[in-house]
This record gives sequence, C-alpha cells and structure tokens, in this order.
Amino acid sequence: LPGSLCEIVQIECSKDYLRFFPPTLPENFISKDLAREAHISLSLAQSCLLICKGLGVVTEAGKKGRSILYHVNE
Repeated sequence: LPGSLCEIVQIECSKDYLRFFPPTLPENFISKDLAREAHISLSLAQSCLLICKGLGVVTEAGKKGRSILYHVNE
C-alpha cells in the first residue's frame, strides 16, 4: 500500500493515459523499460500496458527476444 496519496488524476478519455508514459521511453519499448523509466514495479508496468492496450493507447510493435515491444499511439 502506498504511504500517502501524491496526486489525484482525472481520466476523461483514453488519451489521458498518455501522461503515464515518460517522454524518456524509446519509440518501441518493453514492459521493463516502462517500469524503469516510470519508477514502478514490473508487475504494475505490465498491468498498465495491458489496460492501455485494451484502450488503444498502445499497440504491439513486435518482439524483443521473448518480450513484447509496445508503441504509444499519440
């Protein structure tokens, strides 16, 4: 559980999820990249990507080894 609430974020449309993707991410990235750049756990990054894929915010862009590459749809 988080120690404190940092910020309340209002999500009105799928494009609002773009704010959760750091600008330092490469064009195509894996879940480990998102976890590292967003300073979150790998499991949280994977959950975020699953949700954002379902909303059309990200799409699969191939594979890197056994990992799925993602691309943010801006």
